[in-house]
Amino acid sequence: MKQKFDNAGVDYIQNETLALPPPARQTRCNLIRADLHAALDQLFALHPHQQAQLSIMPTDLKDKLGAAIARIWEAGGKVAFDKETKDEDGLPDKKILEVFGIDDAPAPQNLLSTEPVMIRIRYRYPL
Repeated sequence: MKQKFDNAGVDYIQNETLALPPPARQTRCNLIRADLHAALDQLFALHPHQQAQLSIMPTDLKDKLGAAIARIWEAGGKVAFDKETKDEDGLPDKKILEVFGIDDAPAPQNLLSTEPVMIRIRYRYPL
């Protein structure tokens, strides 16, 4: 069953991923590394506006983000994720995506030294 793309849903998917047997976890990591949009679509019940936002996300950002998430999961860790919610959760909004830990991150020589990754999605409120 697909999860809602919110804090609880992301936490559920991360726990589920880390509980998978190593070959199944690696398959999921490979998918998210190769195609972030397809992986998120497979795991989450995304709203049409979320699909649209993923479609316009720069390819470089999707590639870096997918690789970082896969590295964290392969090392047995979880990505810190925080998404603001609103009462009108299904409506399109102006969102700000903040990602920490992926900019020019060197490939780790040892998976235990993987840099932490944090993703925060918040709303852009009018001034």
